[in-house]
Amino acid sequence: MKKRILGVTLSMMIAMVLAACGSKEDSAADVKEAEESAKEIVFAESFSLMDDNVTNIYNGIEQAIEEYNQSQTDVHITNLHTDAQGSLSKQIADVESLVVQQPDVMLIHAADSDGIAAAAQQAKESGVKVVDIMGIPSGIDVYYNGYSEYDAGVLICEWLERYFEANPEEVLHAAILNGSQANTAQIARLQAIKEYAEKNPDKVEILVDYYGDWTTDDAMNVTEDWLQAYDNLNAVFAASDQVALGVCNVIDSNGLTGNFIVTGFDGTESGLSLIQDGKMSMTVAMDMEKYSSNLVSLFVEMALDNYDSDTYDGTGVLIAVDKTNLDEFKNK
Repeated sequence: MKKRILGVTLSMMIAMVLAACGSKEDSAADVKEAEESAKEIVFAESFSLMDDNVTNIYNGIEQAIEEYNQSQTDVHITNLHTDAQGSLSKQIADVESLVVQQPDVMLIHAADSDGIAAAAQQAKESGVKVVDIMGIPSGIDVYYNGYSEYDAGVLICEWLERYFEANPEEVLHAAILNGSQANTAQIARLQAIKEYAEKNPDKVEILVDYYGDWTTDDAMNVTEDWLQAYDNLNAVFAASDQVALGVCNVIDSNGLTGNFIVTGFDGTESGLSLIQDGKMSMTVAMDMEKYSSNLVSLFVEMALDNYDSDTYDGTGVLIAVDKTNLDEFKNK
């Protein structure tokens, strides 16, 4: 009797194990079938220069894509990118090489907005949907307005208002340090400050308005020249944190840290460190997670033919950061 019961029990256990194994195999098969049936879409980004800010954008895109792939079973995204290292000719070649790989959507972060237009047009004619964030005049499907360059400058002007309220006797004799003039969209970045100086000549005097090449080395060289040419220079409004780093390096090496107002853009790690160390006054930072996830959302809608506008409004991602809110921003 005991042997019969034991035999029945063993038979039941074996059946349960086999059923469980079958269930696991079925589940694995279902997952594999879902993966195989998922619609494959390909994104590509042609970046002009992988500086700190662009690297942050790219990392944000990669993170948003990873989260999307983990949450979806019917669509799977592959992502490609290139770095033109600031060269228009290389970026044209980059765009051509990406087109060969047949992405559904391509973001072009232009080294030269006018110069890249023909390559963008060719990509579009090949069936790639082209997204622009830098003001390419033709050959695009959607202009991604991630933020207003002009409004970014307005945040600096608002910061200046607070500065002058706390320091009513101060007068700033300033240099404007732009990025490359070829990046037409960024020209508006410091326009608001020029207008502020025109309206408040007793508070801000613009001594020089210079277009550089976005590099720290160029910023260092030109700041050295300015210190020789203008003995009253006490402020530099820089087009990016990477450019501001060059300014701060020179100011610090000349023992002038604390006597200068230096502002930047992008809220990069180096920029935030400069603020923490008291070398830079403030930066206009971006909620990179929101900015990049908005981009990926647009890419998906375009790839699935669900987007029919020629612009995308992703604004509301900017914040002025100085020592008063630095920790709050870093912990965000």
